[in-house]
Parts: sequence; structure tokens; C-alpha cells
Amino acid sequence: TIRLSPNVATAALDNLMTGIRTKNDQLFADVDIYSKAAHFLLEFPETFFSDQGVAQALAVLDQGIERAKQLQIGASPWVMQKGRKVLGYYSSLDGSVQPMGVTIPDSYDGSKPVRLYVWLHGRSQTLSEAAFIAGLANPIPRDSTAWTADAGQITIDAYGRWNNANHWAGEVDIYEAIQAVQRRFKIDPERIILRGFSLGGAGAWHNALHRPGFWVAAEIGAGTWPRRSLVAEQNPQQYPPYQ
Repeated sequence: TIRLSPNVATAALDNLMTGIRTKNDQLFADVDIYSKAAHFLLEFPETFFSDQGVAQALAVLDQGIERAKQLQIGASPWVMQKGRKVLGYYSSLDGSVQPMGVTIPDSYDGSKPVRLYVWLHGRSQTLSEAAFIAGLANPIPRDSTAWTADAGQITIDAYGRWNNANHWAGEVDIYEAIQAVQRRFKIDPERIILRGFSLGGAGAWHNALHRPGFWVAAEIGAGTWPRRSLVAEQNPQQYPPYQ
């Protein structure tokens, strides 16, 4: 089998996208995330990281091309798909399209609001957007820190713009991803849980403290807390009681 090169496959996807006629920004974002991930790799080829990264990028482009062809004829079967999948949204911070993993349980039928779990990933030096998207095709193994029992919840895998412990733009991405999911699915705002491990645990710490009333619970795994906690011990009056 002769495979296209990443740059040729990216051009093919972009060409398909120019023929898409939809007023639904959500659906277009679901395709645009593949194009953006590919263009990032082409602009920064060092983020392929290995020969396997090229094959991974081509697999991601295949997914994007398939979605683009479906959307061209007005179809979007991935929207109703249960299980773990990748969706997109446009950030109001900078207008960029951002990927997010979304897991829909078999029990979800849209008849009533369900709880929402937000998962912040740990450090991964090779977690480009293409690698993040590729990883979402795999179910979470039970021995993974990201795994939780099915309680009928919808789950977000937040990308958070690579490795920044969900600071700055990575923090904005958490709440924008939640808003994007709320626009598509029925979410109970009183049952939104924040989870993270390692680098994601550090992100969960500071985001839980920034907006404690937003989360019904926070689960922090192996996440360090900032040095401000030491300052707070010396001068506790400068921080709110919950911090």
C-alpha cells in the first residue's frame, strides 16, 4: 500500500475542508482539529519525535479526512457515537481550535443531566496535539490513573495546550472545554468533578483552589502544590479561608 506523506495528506484534508458548507461551528471544529494538529507537526517537524510519530500523524489525518468527507455530505456520525472520542471547540482566548477527549457512557440518552468528570493528564514530553488525538482512540485500561468506574458520567480529557500543569491558557482550556461539552450534552452543574495525576494533579490543585465553588469534588493524584502554601502558613491572612 502506498501511503501519502504527511504534507500531501494535510493538503488533501485542507482541500476537503474548503468544500464543507456548514453553519455549525461545533461540527467544523471536530474536523479542523485534525488539520491544526497536522499543520503544527509540519511547522515544527521536531515534534514528530520518532519514526512512529509519522505513522501516528498519518493515522490521525486519515481520521480527519474521513470526517471531512462525511461532513461534506451533511453527515456527522461521530456525534452520536458512544464511548471515547475526540471533539473540538474554538477558544475565545485566541480563536484557535482545540481538541478534547469526550467519553459518552452507553447509558446516556439526553433525557436528564448527568455528572461530569474532568481529567487533567500527567506530563508527557511527546504529547503533541496529534499524539493526544491518536491516544483517544484507545480505551482507558483499568490500571490507569485516568480510569474510573462507570457511574453514568460524561468524561472530558482536557488537553490543556501540552505540558503546563493547566496554568495560563491551559487553565482557560479547562473551562472552555466544559462549556463546549455543556453546549452539546446535558450536564448537572452541581456534579462536576476535577481529577488529575502528576502534572495534572498539580493542575487540579490550583484550579480547585481558584474556583472551589465550581467543583463538587477534586481528586488529586501525586500532584505537588505551589510554594504559596508555605507563604500562607507564615501569613494566612492574605489568602481566603478555603485556600
